Amino acid sequence: MLNKSIYSHEKDDWETPQELFDCLSREFSFNLDIGATNKNSKCDLFIEDIEDCEFIPEFDGFAFCNPPYSSQRKFIEFSIKNKIPTVFLLLAITDTKMFHYLIYKKEYFEIRFLKGRLKFSESKNSAPFPSMIVIYNPITYDHKKEGI
Repeated sequence: MLNKSIYSHEKDDWETPQELFDCLSREFSFNLDIGATNKNSKCDLFIEDIEDCEFIPEFDGFAFCNPPYSSQRKFIEFSIKNKIPTVFLLLAITDTKMFHYLIYKKEYFEIRFLKGRLKFSESKNSAPFPSMIVIYNPITYDHKKEGI
């Protein structure tokens, strides 16, 4: 379990900063948001509750996922199980079993560490933790990388 001090105000579903989303979307052309709500979705198509998800909407390109931080693992496993190319915004906590078991040195994953701390859309201050972009790409996808 993640340290409770990571969660500011006992909230763990912070909205992605628009500037970061736009930068990533230029590279990956998102049109599906996984783990979003009607209030904070960055795409017209979104999946709010993956446990009740009976079908995956058709879409091209990559999905975006900024999961609630207390349930990062289930969202990563959902994308893997359904072979959904997904760009995740995750806590950059690299000493967890989850990180080593699901992401680190695994085929189809790319990790990009963000410089500095993010300031999430609803927050007055920067996050008290580092973040990373994790790209899960189970299919061959030719894209050019833009620095973040």
